Amino acid sequence: VHLFQGSRGERQGRDRVRSSGPDLRFSQSRGEEFRTIFQKVYQIINLQFANPDLKGIKGFIFYGETGVGKTYMAKLLAHELSVPLLFVDSTTIARKHYGESEQLVSKLFEEASHNKALLLFDDVEALFLDRTKESSEGWNVSQNNVLFHQIDDLDSSRCALILTTNLITFLDKALRDRLYAIEFPVPNLVTLLAIAELKCRDLKISSEGVQSKIQSAPESFRSIRSVEMLVLEDYVTQLQSRPSNHGSSSLLR
Repeated sequence: VHLFQGSRGERQGRDRVRSSGPDLRFSQSRGEEFRTIFQKVYQIINLQFANPDLKGIKGFIFYGETGVGKTYMAKLLAHELSVPLLFVDSTTIARKHYGESEQLVSKLFEEASHNKALLLFDDVEALFLDRTKESSEGWNVSQNNVLFHQIDDLDSSRCALILTTNLITFLDKALRDRLYAIEFPVPNLVTLLAIAELKCRDLKISSEGVQSKIQSAPESFRSIRSVEMLVLEDYVTQLQSRPSNHGSSSLLR
């Protein structure tokens, strides 16, 4: 399991390398709704970290479509709070052998509380499936019970829990009842155009073609990720149209 700590920390696990953290410029181009969510969650966590006597919100569920900024929000919060972010890809710790995942979950909570950190489980529907689902197995039930116990005992002045998912109805109801759920809306057209402009500027390409495609078919671009893919495709197209300074490869002749 690799744990990623926040922009001012390090990546831990089998390797230890520096983490560059979130690109803060994009926090300014993601729209008013994104900034409103950030301000709300930041104020809650900051207040609870500073007041051990508060027994408030134990954690959050960020839910919404793929590529709308849920994981980026957690990274941005860790950066602005100046605390480590322990990043867990839920698919990497799901284990069918009894006790394995449960031990990992308990260890992650212990590590986060020890360091005063944000603990992020990304794509959590892969790990904490609703116990009433037909696809749920015995090990899912055991994992969920361990998570519930950890949440109930969590010290909100030492650790803030964040779960991300694009399938919130797949999560156990007891989990949803324990945490504060926040929906991330699909970015509006103005926001997507601003992000496209910034991405194109980074790649030193014209944004005219990209923005024209987004404006002509906005229904095709319902996430930040879809805009990023469009920019990359346009980048490749523009590169291919440029004359090479080194001639062509012999393999292409």
